[in-house]
Amino acid sequence: MRQRLINLSILINGETRLAIKELQARSDINVTEVIRRAIAIYKFVADEQDKGNVIVVQDKNGRNKQEMLVL
Repeated sequence: MRQRLINLSILINGETRLAIKELQARSDINVTEVIRRAIAIYKFVADEQDKGNVIVVQDKNGRNKQEMLVL
């Protein structure tokens, strides 16, 4: 089933623009896909926090754990 797409115009600052461009180049995806993925990650984190869960970031060796907070 094909989803209906909408156009969305947003204003961003230079720092955000550079971050989007960096992610776009790093992942070889277009700007729209960078924004889609960012929103999906933000929604996942917000949903987990609403359930009372925490998101933990740890290094590849399983050490140096940090709890991620989203305001």
